[in-house]
Amino acid sequence: MKFFKKILRDRATLSAFLDKGLVSFKGPVVIWAVLYFLDVDQQGLWYTFISLSALAGLAELGFTTIISQFVSHEYANLHFQRGLLTGNRRSLDKAIGLVRYAIKVYCCIVPIAILIMLMVGAYFYSNETYEILTIWSIYCVVSGLNLISSLFHSIYRGFDKVYQVHMIKFFSNLVSIFILVLSLYLGFGIASLPLSMMFLLIVSIFGVFNIDRKFWFQLLKHKIRYNHSWFKEVVSIQSKYAVSFFCGYFMFNLFVPLSFKHQGSMVSGQLGLTLTIAKTISTISYTWIDSKLPTLNMMASKRDRVAFKTLFYSKAKYSLSTFVVGAFFLLGIVFLANQYEYYQDRVLSVEEMALVLGSELATVFMSICAIYVRAHKIEPFYVVSMISALFVSIIATYFITTSNIFNLYIAMNAFNWLVMLPMFFFVANAGMKKLYQSS
Repeated sequence: MKFFKKILRDRATLSAFLDKGLVSFKGPVVIWAVLYFLDVDQQGLWYTFISLSALAGLAELGFTTIISQFVSHEYANLHFQRGLLTGNRRSLDKAIGLVRYAIKVYCCIVPIAILIMLMVGAYFYSNETYEILTIWSIYCVVSGLNLISSLFHSIYRGFDKVYQVHMIKFFSNLVSIFILVLSLYLGFGIASLPLSMMFLLIVSIFGVFNIDRKFWFQLLKHKIRYNHSWFKEVVSIQSKYAVSFFCGYFMFNLFVPLSFKHQGSMVSGQLGLTLTIAKTISTISYTWIDSKLPTLNMMASKRDRVAFKTLFYSKAKYSLSTFVVGAFFLLGIVFLANQYEYYQDRVLSVEEMALVLGSELATVFMSICAIYVRAHKIEPFYVVSMISALFVSIIATYFITTSNIFNLYIAMNAFNWLVMLPMFFFVANAGMKKLYQSS
């Protein structure tokens, strides 16, 4: 009872779970809508669209994560008063300079992201109709513009506006779900994806600008006394983040397009559906840590190690427990679904699902470890990520082109648990020791 009372008093965690809860609700609703309104071939296209759209996020290569962390470190000496950012002058100048720098960078990132998606889509959909190519092009533009919304969310998260950000995401997702299901019902088919994302973007941008309108005017008018070159500081860690985030793409988003190309739309649809559900469970499990990430970043900035470890380990336990419970619940649903002939060609078997979840659990361990280390503004995982990306791409290409999903995920589990996870923990420990010795 005390546990639930504590959660109810914590607005940040509560809003995060409300947001993630809607996302988890969105998953089954969209799955039902896809199964009901689309045929098997369209299902394959649907999840291939979603996987390739992750290229938009790939273009920013962890930039929003860095901005959020750096903003939090400056916000440790600042606060909002009547909608304006105030506090230590040097930190104020650095924070505003950082936000301005981030917006300028995104003016370059967004066109690059759109161009990358268009080029990759031209390869994967070279044999598709003109209608599919047109829908994909629109989806690319909207996905690219959605990066702007993600940047604003990361800035406000850095300012510890976790509650406001998650409420904006909640309402924008709510509108998006409604538009998605309605457009599928009306027969828009694959075109429902860019249409729903368009509404999500509009609601999200409107919500962000209404959190603190005065802050945006302050951002334009503020005169900086203490100039700080963010380019050098951000790029030094961005280069390492870029490697890690680029490599991370191969560990999730490459599988469905590869299976679409080599095993057909039915298998890619099954795999895409399974990976989407598994990723939804892991995303919900991260909520415990994500809701406290700005606080953790500020603790790291102040070098309050005892408080940092106490809070982090407490939330990490909740995250892991949430994933395990969600995984068993999902396996039960898949077992029941496979008893019905209608669903047998739509979802993977229980055995294949268990292997996918086992591989995802190893990823959850590694992600939690990475969050701990990156809160201290260091990135020691870039070499490990390159090794991982190389071997995962080899494993994925070999098994998808010559074997099946079951054997693919046996190999993925062996690699993640026996090779990657021990290596990840070793590198994290070495990175933290080096940081403590230097301070």
